[in-house]
Amino acid sequence: MLEFVKVQHPDQIKKLLKNFDPTKQTWIVSDLKSKREIQNESIARMGYYTDDSILQVSDFWQIWLRRLQPTLQVVSSDFIRTLVQIFIETYGNVLEISENEFSTLDRSVQELAPLLLHPESDGLLKEWMQTQDDDKKWIKWYLRARTCIRFIVDEKKVIDKKWSAAYLQTIDFDQIKWERELIIDLGTELSSIEMGLFKVLSQSQKVIVYVPSPSWEAKFPYLLKTYTENLGYGEVKVLPEEKSNDCESQFVRLSTQLSEVKFAVARARKWIENDQVNPADIAIMAPDIEVYWPALEHYLTEEGIPFQKDVVAPLNSLGDVQTFLSSLKNLTQDVSWDSLEKNVFQSGSIPPIKYEQFKALFYQIFDEEDLKRDEKIKNLFYKKIDLQNELTRDDFLSLIVKLWSTLPDSKTLNSLFETLLKDLLSQSLNMPMKFNRWYQFLKSRISRKEIKVNLGIGNGVIVIPLMWSQMISASHRIYMGIYEEAFRKVRKSILPLKDIETLKNQFDLALDYPDESHLDFNLRWQSMSTCKNKVYTTPHLSFSSEPLTASLYFLENNPTSAIVNPELTRVDELQKQLLAVNTRPDQAFEVLSYQGYVSGERIQKDVFGDQIKIKSDVFNSVSASDIENYAKCSFKLLAAKGFRLRDLPHASIDLDPRQKGTLAHALFEFALKLVKSSEFTLARIDEFLEAKRLEANLFKNEDLFWDIQKSKMLNLAQKFYDFESTHKTKFRAETEIDIEVFYDFNAKAFTSKKPIDGITIRGRIDRVDESISENYYIIYDYKSSGGRIHNYKKWMSEYEFQLLIYILAFEAAYAEEIPVKGALYYLYKNFDLSKGYVDTEVGLSHFGLSKSNGSLSSDETHEALKADFIIFISEVFEKLHQGLFKALPFKIDICEECDWRKLCRAPHLN
Repeated sequence: MLEFVKVQHPDQIKKLLKNFDPTKQTWIVSDLKSKREIQNESIARMGYYTDDSILQVSDFWQIWLRRLQPTLQVVSSDFIRTLVQIFIETYGNVLEISENEFSTLDRSVQELAPLLLHPESDGLLKEWMQTQDDDKKWIKWYLRARTCIRFIVDEKKVIDKKWSAAYLQTIDFDQIKWERELIIDLGTELSSIEMGLFKVLSQSQKVIVYVPSPSWEAKFPYLLKTYTENLGYGEVKVLPEEKSNDCESQFVRLSTQLSEVKFAVARARKWIENDQVNPADIAIMAPDIEVYWPALEHYLTEEGIPFQKDVVAPLNSLGDVQTFLSSLKNLTQDVSWDSLEKNVFQSGSIPPIKYEQFKALFYQIFDEEDLKRDEKIKNLFYKKIDLQNELTRDDFLSLIVKLWSTLPDSKTLNSLFETLLKDLLSQSLNMPMKFNRWYQFLKSRISRKEIKVNLGIGNGVIVIPLMWSQMISASHRIYMGIYEEAFRKVRKSILPLKDIETLKNQFDLALDYPDESHLDFNLRWQSMSTCKNKVYTTPHLSFSSEPLTASLYFLENNPTSAIVNPELTRVDELQKQLLAVNTRPDQAFEVLSYQGYVSGERIQKDVFGDQIKIKSDVFNSVSASDIENYAKCSFKLLAAKGFRLRDLPHASIDLDPRQKGTLAHALFEFALKLVKSSEFTLARIDEFLEAKRLEANLFKNEDLFWDIQKSKMLNLAQKFYDFESTHKTKFRAETEIDIEVFYDFNAKAFTSKKPIDGITIRGRIDRVDESISENYYIIYDYKSSGGRIHNYKKWMSEYEFQLLIYILAFEAAYAEEIPVKGALYYLYKNFDLSKGYVDTEVGLSHFGLSKSNGSLSSDETHEALKADFIIFISEVFEKLHQGLFKALPFKIDICEECDWRKLCRAPHLN
């Protein structure tokens, strides 16, 4: 017997629940929250319930699938996707399906599964197609999906959980005998397939279907079509009309989704404190509550408001799981820097290689062949399994058990591994597949699993998705996220809407209408529920600042309204305290609570920067670049020289800028010797470069990439030779002169003799030329280009001290009688010697510079620059001598390319 009960008001469902007998009836619902509410009602009224008295509809169909088709295994959608990939790999050439069309085929299989599994769909579609004039492009994908689903269901004997009801159409349903009376409460989520199955069941038992029938049902003809088309198959009862709900409703516009969170929390606190409302009588809902949950959880926690929702964490966010997945990934061709780093430097294990060396070798890794860059890493991961051979699920399980056991804390994580193992076994089939397929499947399953971090509090605020609100009895409700984009999410369908309507109306084939929103219906339906207070909020901007539009329901009830500012929350009050700390650095503050105990002193250090004192002998000897780094930002020197952090050049298909510079410097030094001895040939240069390759371990096992770089270097050497052949007629060149001078704190000057109290300055000048015709020196610093360097007038303002230090150091060590008349950047990209500092007369006569060139300087100007610099550098040396360090750059622009940016505690970076 089939009975339809027209329910005109959501409260009527709750009244019907009062008469529910869990010993004789089975109540079938669509969501887990409703199932739990009915279970709680049964316990409160009768003290118990049985497992088969309250079921989700998906579980109900799976029960019958297991009973009637025990050989058919229900698997996850992730495994179905894997099988679709295997299908393309096996039959793609025959069916003209490329690997790039995988997503389209997978979508076709999932969307058309109810149609494909219908026992008469092929005949009906063939008949319909004969009457159509236009070409249906989707038929090609229908035929491909039909072949694929036969491969999945008939050959592999598996089925997606979502297809259970559709597959039951193909089974003799007379075998189904359910001893209890069935109550069907699925709202708008009842499909035509399920309706057909319930009609068959009603031939042998009583089936009661609750039909949502509000006064505005005409707004949703498609969503309720399944009911209206089947009312004639059974007895129809109409429940008496309920009185209208007179509870207070408020529609609130807010600027952002974060403002919605603040508003909801402030309103909940007001209800609890002022109106003495029990937190369990407050519900906060949204079409997609997970969008709001991270911020909402934080604000509720700080406010001290309990909530029923569990705090969970994705399984793949756990460090041990990430290490485990990285171990698997490192065995594939898709090995990457992230996975390799995670696995090699896992906690509790001794790494086989220093981190900075490891990063230099593997930061840019493209495939498994790059593992050969280091013998130890190669022995750990390279070709440990044959990626071409297929593994059964049992073989794969054996492998992952071995890998899991290598984790430092594997013995204490048995429950976690048991979760992974059970999920893998329950959601897949024991069949042979390549390792990459098993790895991708396991990874996708882990990404969908969560673990509970904190359990929700039973008497706390209800926080649920809008679609779960059917059975709640909260007296105070807040509906967040009432914007159009949440209700009508764009979903591209394989079939055009016109064909969906025709096939559903003409043949009653199981297809969903994409144009009507279950969420919209459910919002309107639940808005009729009796309660004391309801608030609807809509934002203008999302968390990511995307514009949002108020939903139609919101506009119908509140066409125009001003944007409301939410009341202050506990988080706002704490932020005000922090603002006071930030804006009053000299004021002492007591310890305040902000997600733990944080002192005002520590906050001030983060906001204004903290100067620390570290005295060490390592700072008694510095280079020109060390001095420049300390002046620009003392943390750079502390990181590199004090903490001995290293950021070595990365092995890649191209040379790192530092590697290029080092190789070019060495090339120029060697080539200059050949020029001076008239022995320059490209063959000698080629031999030199090959020797340097071996010495620096460049492009190991990558001859193709090396040949490209060597060709560039050979070309550079030839240009260098051509330029120097002319230049040597004016100057005698000395390459890479080592210097060691001292700064005397008492004399406040550079000296070649070691003082009692001073700092040693060691370095290497790239090149010093001596004029052949006159007595003076020119200092050079090789640079690839002039993009970040300046003439002497900006050396002080830009903290560009290297050439100034070289001048003073060289004069102190070597040039007591012969003066330094210039310090220039040797720009070898275009062999330009016009940037830096040079005496005006020398620049005009010996370098051919124009009078407007910015590097030209008089003796007076040059001496004044050195005097100013000595005063400035004296202060810098004094701070360094005292061991003063502070993460505060002289200008923040330099932080963009700093090696230590991610470690730095500079205020503007935190």
